[in-house]
Amino acid sequence: MKMREILNLLERATTLIPLMIVVHPGSGCGSADFNLGRQDAQIARNTLASFISSWEGRTLIVDGELSDELPRYPVLGAAVLAAFDAGKEAGFGARIRADDNTGDHWSRIVAKKIASLGFDKETPIVVTGVWYFRDNSAGCVNAVYSAVRALGFVNVTISDSAISDPDGDGDEDQEYEHQYAAEGIVTEISVIPPFDDDVNSTRRDTSWPEEIEQSHRVAQLGDCDLILNDKDRSREIYFFLDAWGNPVGRARVTKLKPGFVRVKHIWLDPKIRGQNYGFQFYSYLLETGVAIVSDSDHTPASKKLWQRLADTFVVRPQQGGKPISNIDEFYHAYNAGKLLVAKAS
Repeated sequence: MKMREILNLLERATTLIPLMIVVHPGSGCGSADFNLGRQDAQIARNTLASFISSWEGRTLIVDGELSDELPRYPVLGAAVLAAFDAGKEAGFGARIRADDNTGDHWSRIVAKKIASLGFDKETPIVVTGVWYFRDNSAGCVNAVYSAVRALGFVNVTISDSAISDPDGDGDEDQEYEHQYAAEGIVTEISVIPPFDDDVNSTRRDTSWPEEIEQSHRVAQLGDCDLILNDKDRSREIYFFLDAWGNPVGRARVTKLKPGFVRVKHIWLDPKIRGQNYGFQFYSYLLETGVAIVSDSDHTPASKKLWQRLADTFVVRPQQGGKPISNIDEFYHAYNAGKLLVAKAS
């Protein structure tokens, strides 16, 4: 065998080192606790952590906004770092930011990164992370899988370690009231938990007192005072305080272009869920004059809320067009996965 042929074989062997893509691992922290319940979330986190920490190949970590929670969930956080280090040892380890804040079609950022690497189209690629919809109706894991397949890679699989969203089990008639507030809190936009159970189940997030101290009252929602911390130019932090001044809810709102926002995280204490606070909060924001842009991954929970918003406010597809005027138009836009924009008028 000639040297050139040997070098070609060696090059091909190198390109076929498998690649693992870990999608939005931070969503496996507080968001998973809320969607799955803490016990099931912990099991799911451990399964994901076990898989990615034992990986021996190239690695691409796709971080989202919730990756800042990983240090507070040490098992999963350590596994992500281990996978990143393993990737570097195998010749490629990288972390990129790609989520709704980086663009409505954020999965294209992932595809562009992979395309730039010049990997052989037969390279084994395993996608894992959070969230995976088994019925393929949505899901960030599904979005990355589809984007990679569209590049022409033929050996792409989704790992069983990916954390499944209960909304994507294929049963459209299943009720999720035990997981969501009755008004349909948008959980994929999603959740900041009040407690960090991986460290100390009785310790409240230490950033809350300081954030609350720097806040000011803006509205009364039901029996709660709504207070706002607007020290950060790019986002706003809202707290729901009960009659005794205790925080029973927290929401983070990301500012997009002037006049447009997206609700990125919302958590309500179980004792105030089902009392219309989610819808009241969205209504308050709309009445301040801003427009709310939906998340790109629609879920049955978000569907419930946005359908209600469409009944009360002006909702239209972000790409333009007439306001949605009936339930058929709503379902058409929603099921097509279009981003929706709500305005007061």
